Amino acid sequence: MRHSFEEIVIMAHYYMTLQIKLASKLFQIRLFSFPGTVWTQNILSLIYHEGHRDGTENIKIIDRVPWLEYNIHNMDYVHCPSLRLFATHLPYYLVPRDLKNRRAKVIYVARNPKDVAVSYFHFSSISVLLETIPDFNVFLERFLAGKVLAGSWLDHIRGWSTHKDDFNILFLTYEEMKKNLRGAVLKICKFLGKQLNEKELDMVVEKATFDQIKTDPRANYDLWQIATNLLEPSKGHFLHKGTVGDWKNTMTVAQNERFDHVFKEKMKDLSSTFNWPGWKWVGGPHRVVRGTLRGPRPTAPPLRGVLLQPSPRPTPLPQLCSSSSQPMSHSSHPRKPLHFAHCSMG
Repeated sequence: MRHSFEEIVIMAHYYMTLQIKLASKLFQIRLFSFPGTVWTQNILSLIYHEGHRDGTENIKIIDRVPWLEYNIHNMDYVHCPSLRLFATHLPYYLVPRDLKNRRAKVIYVARNPKDVAVSYFHFSSISVLLETIPDFNVFLERFLAGKVLAGSWLDHIRGWSTHKDDFNILFLTYEEMKKNLRGAVLKICKFLGKQLNEKELDMVVEKATFDQIKTDPRANYDLWQIATNLLEPSKGHFLHKGTVGDWKNTMTVAQNERFDHVFKEKMKDLSSTFNWPGWKWVGGPHRVVRGTLRGPRPTAPPLRGVLLQPSPRPTPLPQLCSSSSQPMSHSSHPRKPLHFAHCSMG
């Protein structure tokens, strides 16, 4: 069953009322992202577990850093004190209230939206639950209109950027992580107050590379998606290329100009420090040249018609908690096209 928070489509069966009420006393570290989440999930797990010296590399990434809005395995987040890492695609106005009191540390990863669109396009072609749209021009219009599960990328980044002072937040870009992974790991460590020696740091960086994650079935979602019938392996892998600027190999000149036009119109009052190749930004109210903008903070849209189904009784998280659990059956998954969250590295 699906419901909508404004234009944010979710599967209410997985989005538990309980999770909204958890508050951040249980969430020491939260990862927010529209793209690039799998990569940062692994980096956080490696840092938090010091290169996985404790054997946690044998646990799938979805269990090490579970999703707040997609409790696929019906885990008991409340009674699992060892679980401190969470990921989500939620916009700022749907997060637990206590997060806005700066009680938890938030990491937000942003990526050039053109690469996000192209990566999402490839992901939709291999996902069983997603409608396959062979025409990229049609897909691009849907993406720009925010007619995907995570909603509008433009609104997502606007919300988090303009409300950054409400959170204890670290902003990262996919591009800076690709350019200097070691530097990004050090920046995350400093933000988290986590001290790693040189050996541990080297181990984290080595295990967090794209090639390493793509070949490790526990670090990506390939095996999990196949096991749950959410991915068609014959059409490709969950992780695509993981490169910067791949949009140039897909977008036409007209599509690129269309994207720039929509970006300019929707982001003209945004203040941001993101700097993507080919996008020169200048500050100033209601003025943009593909870039950093300044203006008033937008008001969070009201929640209309929000319905949440009560979830089944949760069970403890496997392996990371002391007690055992039984994963929820996936036989009830709807076998019809719907928009599914994109967390691929691209």
